Amino acid sequence: MKKKIFPIILFFLLFSTLSVNSQSINQKKKENPTSDKAKLNENRMQSNKTNTDSQGNSLLRCFVLVGIPAGTVIYGLTAWDWGKKKEWQWGNENWFAQNTDSGGADKAGHAFAHYLIMRTSYGILDYTEKNGFDKWFYSVLMASLIGVGIEVGDALSGKYGFSYEDIVVDFAGIGMGILLESFPVLDSFVGFSAEYWPSRGFRNYKKRSMYNFAGDYSGWKFMANFKLAGLEYIGLNVPGFLRYIMFDAGYYTKNFTKYDNYIGKTDKKRHWVYGISINLSEVVSDFYSNKKSTLCRLSKQPFNYYHIPIGYSHNSVIE
Repeated sequence: MKKKIFPIILFFLLFSTLSVNSQSINQKKKENPTSDKAKLNENRMQSNKTNTDSQGNSLLRCFVLVGIPAGTVIYGLTAWDWGKKKEWQWGNENWFAQNTDSGGADKAGHAFAHYLIMRTSYGILDYTEKNGFDKWFYSVLMASLIGVGIEVGDALSGKYGFSYEDIVVDFAGIGMGILLESFPVLDSFVGFSAEYWPSRGFRNYKKRSMYNFAGDYSGWKFMANFKLAGLEYIGLNVPGFLRYIMFDAGYYTKNFTKYDNYIGKTDKKRHWVYGISINLSEVVSDFYSNKKSTLCRLSKQPFNYYHIPIGYSHNSVIE
């Protein structure tokens, strides 16, 4: 509201000055008759622009602070049976062991999901918030509350239970996001990404819900990426093609889910995966003359988190 009335206040101030100092102002107007009008118009345009920007920032802020948590609740009610039971249930999920529900793939998924939430919300809030503390506070708090909220929902699902292991890996993912946002040099070298392609069991499962793709663990791979583009970031004079290369190391499981059992897959396997791939984020940046532009940064973001397996990888079964 203050920004809207600012041009009006400015007009009355100018009018008062004109009345008190008419002789002096008249002389100035003879020299430059449009100066006051131009100044008033410029201030009005600036005020309107600021007001429009403020409204846009409010919408983005609402999307992050309200939309993401609300979307998580809707997804949990739809896909994870939240609220089916009124009795609180604790879970003991035994980390990445062979005899767990998903071989630990859900733990890697929890870490990645909260890393993704923290970094994407921070990226948006970095744009909307003028105060540096606010963007950190809101992004970290929201990602943390979502992690705790998911476990509360699981505790009342009658199936999963409140898992302290999930909380630990949630905060590990958030911590990694904080670390990489805090140190751009480290961020230029290190990434955390995921691959997903629906498994055959998930595609053929008759009672499947498309919402529950997150539980299709045989279709997911989670990996850390070491990006040679960082060498250029720190100013080393290296061949240009190196910035397109990433070394990957990750973890995934096969045949732990009901989708796998549906098509007769019961040989549960845990896997390491490692290899070399193309850093598509760097490829995308080559399409822009101004690599620091907002559009360039936005275009690169999906490839910072979703890994497209263009390259070579080797899979090793964990005994």
